[in-house]
Amino acid sequence: MKYLIIAVLLTVLYIAFNQRLQTTFYEIESHKIKNRVRIAVLGDLHCELYGKNQIKIIKAIEKANPDVVVFTGDIFDKHCKDRGSETLLKLVGERYKSFFVNGNHEFKRGVANTLPEKLKSLNVTHLRGEAIKTEINGTPIVFCGVDDISCNYFMGEKDLFQSQIKKVANREDKNLYSVLLCHQPQITKYHKQSDVDLVISGHAHGGQWRLPFLRNGLFCPDEGLFPKYSAGLVKNNGYNLVVTRGLARHAVPIPRIFNRPEIAVIDLYCVKH
Repeated sequence: MKYLIIAVLLTVLYIAFNQRLQTTFYEIESHKIKNRVRIAVLGDLHCELYGKNQIKIIKAIEKANPDVVVFTGDIFDKHCKDRGSETLLKLVGERYKSFFVNGNHEFKRGVANTLPEKLKSLNVTHLRGEAIKTEINGTPIVFCGVDDISCNYFMGEKDLFQSQIKKVANREDKNLYSVLLCHQPQITKYHKQSDVDLVISGHAHGGQWRLPFLRNGLFCPDEGLFPKYSAGLVKNNGYNLVVTRGLARHAVPIPRIFNRPEIAVIDLYCVKH
């Protein structure tokens, strides 16, 4: 009996502190979608390494076979030098249509304003209030993106973030399916103002500590205890919100518990009759 208890405890500990990369799939239906569109979401890397040349992330993306890859911010980190962020951006940009938005750490690190030229050379589109129309599998779709809301402080412009949201809301082709990349998930009033179909965020790291079988984590920055928007798919006031748990493992001194790092994969489908 004693050995059984020890075995159970060791199993629970292994599961609790498992840091292996996971791919999580979500499905969303819309009348605006003609043929399936698959979006892979990479967020909150915080300069983390996943093998030489980020091979584990690249293999996971290849296996998912997305049509487009989006970066939801905090790919860089204020504390550590780039140990693989640019490598990941380069390898993804070579293979996939890609979009990127700044998180708060891009501003804290001081790279937010130098990234547009760098990302252009890596074939990754940097969105800062823009709305880019593209066609994927015969489906016209608009990808929008805004800086992290902390840009107001770091850029010294009181309403910079709000002006980017307004630009997104005033975009052309508002009849097409639209996706907004916005680093922070809890600022839902701004998501709503952007008038899009889908918002993709990160920032919350899945709540850092999670409880088995419960959707939300225990604590998130800017949300506090028992946050509403720490991970997963939320249907929110007329639009869908997907929050990735992100890729960071060591950037935060508090370990992830029952909270494996993830690549989120979103499948957009035509409404089934």
